[in-house]
Amino acid sequence: MTRKLVLAALLIMGCSKPSGPSPAEPAPSASTSVAPSVAASASATSAPAAALKTWNGTYKSAEATLDVPKDFAKTWARTDRGGGTGDGAITLAVDGASGRATGTIDGPLGPALVAGDVAGGTLTGTVRRKDPTDRGFTGTLRATVTADHIDGTMTLASADGTVQRSATATLTPAAP
Repeated sequence: MTRKLVLAALLIMGCSKPSGPSPAEPAPSASTSVAPSVAASASATSAPAAALKTWNGTYKSAEATLDVPKDFAKTWARTDRGGGTGDGAITLAVDGASGRATGTIDGPLGPALVAGDVAGGTLTGTVRRKDPTDRGFTGTLRATVTADHIDGTMTLASADGTVQRSATATLTPAAP
């Protein structure tokens, strides 16, 4: 008899439904209802396209100066094999909503890709190769971003680090 009572109690407890929502299933609210989320996704889809701004410009690269400590200079020989100097093109797209920046570099430092972020009027990013096996220049980009221009500096080196370049870049908004 006690066995039947225990089974009955387990069945009753196992089949009973809690009166409120379970922790795994929160009660619907205005923020989780279907209509607002559809409206939010529709506006989110159109907002990034409107916030995307394209910039076109040029850069000028030159041999970078490298300060070598005197003790190290005795064993280190400069092995600059040339290349990577001159004028080139740079294009960036900046998403105003997220601050994410992506772009391309062509010319003596390219072909390369730029990826970075804009925060507080400063763009910081990396420059990497379109073809990682070409052993070309990689490095960093730091720029000031205003409403009508981007001015910055790229600091780059060859894959083996023996050739360094510094470049200044200026970009303006692309025509709509």
